[in-house]
Amino acid sequence: VPSLSVSKLRSRGGLDPTHGFRHQYHLETASTAVFSDADYLLLRGNWRWLTTLAQRHMLLARVELGHIISDDFQAVAPSTRFYAGGDSSVRGYDYRRLSPRNANGESIGGQNLVVGSFEYAWRWLPSWRPAVFLDAGNAFTGGWQPLKLGAGVGMRWISPVGPVRFDMASAISEPGAPWRVHLTLGAPL
Repeated sequence: VPSLSVSKLRSRGGLDPTHGFRHQYHLETASTAVFSDADYLLLRGNWRWLTTLAQRHMLLARVELGHIISDDFQAVAPSTRFYAGGDSSVRGYDYRRLSPRNANGESIGGQNLVVGSFEYAWRWLPSWRPAVFLDAGNAFTGGWQPLKLGAGVGMRWISPVGPVRFDMASAISEPGAPWRVHLTLGAPL
């Protein structure tokens, strides 16, 4: 599948950034004239912004949007479709849980993707930061679908090889607001 990805990252702070902005754009296309089951054009973009106020208050915001243009979306491979939920998406939900489902209740991926997050972390000790966050998102086909919400608390450990993020998140849009644990390695940008 021919594709093109472009990204740019500007940050300060090395393995433990204190300020930064990252934007990424991805375009891919396929054609039935060139060994594909479907004609489609996939567009995806994501943006992450990090700032630190008064050397202790870290704010992280991220947005991810995607859309697949196709006259026959049902022919687009499930591996190409959009899914939301999980460590780097909407915390509180299982990985790839948020998407349309088939008759058996299995996630089959959506034509559209909308994900956003806002996080606050306090630089408590040089290597430890408690955090709170709110995530929202969904993957869907057809008309707009309500965004699912996840919220929770976490701890960031700045290890010698980079940040380790431990989060406890609640799927607050689900009945009973179940909790899930998420573990992520790497810088927030």
